[in-house]
Amino acid sequence: LEHLQARESEAGAYIESFVRSFDLRQAPLLRVRLIQTEPERHLLMYDMHHIISDGVSSNNIVQELVQLYEGQELKPLQIQYKDYAIWQQQEMQ
Repeated sequence: LEHLQARESEAGAYIESFVRSFDLRQAPLLRVRLIQTEPERHLLMYDMHHIISDGVSSNNIVQELVQLYEGQELKPLQIQYKDYAIWQQQEMQ
């Protein structure tokens, strides 16, 4: 997460510099930038290449970011990726 402080008049330039192509040969394929323009005003920019996520996952990430932003706690995950990997391996055997 890149955190910047800027005046509102400078925000457009920071937004333009944020929007760029991803190089698939080099991580990260996810970018997040938070610009604080006033003590109580922030701009959150979030960009993820579609190769690392699907629509459902992207939606979940945005929902969780909103919950955190609102000061809520996230529910603990009931299933981890490692659980899925074990199920897949057991199924192949």
